[in-house]
Amino acid sequence: MPLHYSREPEILGTLGAVWPLRDFLAAADEVLIVNGDSLCRWPLRALAARHRRTAAAATLLVADRADPAAFGGGIALARDGRVLAFRSAALVTGLARRRRVFAGAQIWRPELLARVGEGYADTVEALYQPLLAAGEPLQTLATRRPWHDLGTPARYLAGALAWGLAGLPPGGVRLGPGATIARAARVRGSVLEAGAAVAAGARVEGSLLLPGARVGAGARITGAILGPGVEVAPGTVVAGELLTAGPDGPPLATPLASV
Repeated sequence: MPLHYSREPEILGTLGAVWPLRDFLAAADEVLIVNGDSLCRWPLRALAARHRRTAAAATLLVADRADPAAFGGGIALARDGRVLAFRSAALVTGLARRRRVFAGAQIWRPELLARVGEGYADTVEALYQPLLAAGEPLQTLATRRPWHDLGTPARYLAGALAWGLAGLPPGGVRLGPGATIARAARVRGSVLEAGAAVAAGARVEGSLLLPGARVGAGARITGAILGPGVEVAPGTVVAGELLTAGPDGPPLATPLASV
């Protein structure tokens, strides 16, 4: 499969990001777009089949289990899965039978590429809402597969733990290659990626340690993300924070709830 990378010196938004790829996508019979900050085993064959069967302008995968209130109100749907409106401001309609959350995968008819302009643009505001206003059909496929939006550090942590600890008993731990836990340490409900290490006497709970992260002796880590190569000094307490490696000196800490 040929790959083409598009670098954005300035963020282009969910629709604007397609503009630099227009030549790469020009020969496509269908355009599949998957969010890079979502985590799901997307049923792409079923999504494509639904798109072809309904002949919609676009077909969106929606999550049955996600809470629409947590994602701007979600998408209002008719009984047959047609999209009626997007986001909470537009969801007051007598035709709406349910609300679902976009699950990060969508298929377009190729002619929609002609509607993409240069510069920043949002897919809902600049593409889907005008299509609905023009009477163009937008369809959906619902899935009950686990899906996680990873767009904030807190959601990233929740998704990584749910995915990484799937199939383990409560309090289980997932260890990547070369990850180590000292005998006198206690680790619960956490994921340690390749080369991560927890020293003697340390406690780690509900946390994600990215490759090479190290927890010093006697440290306490709760509900946190330790970035690649981060070293937590002995006896340090970290709770609800994202730690990233500083240019020189101790790690930089950002509360998960603030971003």
